[in-house]
Amino acid sequence: MSFLSMISKTVIVYLFCSKKSSCNRDGQYCKFLQDFLPENLASAVYRRRIYGEEHLGTIWIMADLGRLYCSLSRYDEAESLFDKALCTARRVLGNTHFLSTYSLYGLGTMYLTQGQYDQAKPLLEESLEITSGLFGGDHPLTLQIINDLGVLHRGQGQYVEAESLLRQALDGRQSKLGNDHPACFESMHELAMLYKVQERYEEAECACQAKMGPL
Repeated sequence: MSFLSMISKTVIVYLFCSKKSSCNRDGQYCKFLQDFLPENLASAVYRRRIYGEEHLGTIWIMADLGRLYCSLSRYDEAESLFDKALCTARRVLGNTHFLSTYSLYGLGTMYLTQGQYDQAKPLLEESLEITSGLFGGDHPLTLQIINDLGVLHRGQGQYVEAESLLRQALDGRQSKLGNDHPACFESMHELAMLYKVQERYEEAECACQAKMGPL
């Protein structure tokens, strides 16, 4: 498998794993993961045997497998893979390499998904610092981490911080990707959920209407 092909597969995994709810509506999500998992497992075993654990491709595929297992709610297996990918990437490539951050972010989102906010927060904050340094504050991945941190603060009941982060993510996504991009709808949805939990129903309705568009 070429390096470009490996990156393409990573993008596919990221898109499907981060859009679980939308894909679940027609059953595509779980079917995709169940179909894709054996291929990734075989690729991981092959790369580890041929190239060794410290090869870039081996680290990358371990992190991808962590995402897959996390999306299937197999958290113990996901945590083990993320930990291994992160430790290896940091040892071989350094703390600020993209693969180190990719693994760190995966671990952080896994804890966030489970509501383990205290564990997730420092990982996501470190991921944000490194990613914004590598790619800039308006990069889609940087904005995704900002959005995730907004969700985290909402879960902790820190509503002022949550709104600031979610609005920052939304503004950045609208500017970078356009108003109709799915990432913008994600931020609008999270803002609506924030307003709802605060009983700010009119603002929640406005956010939902903006997300749906004109009827």
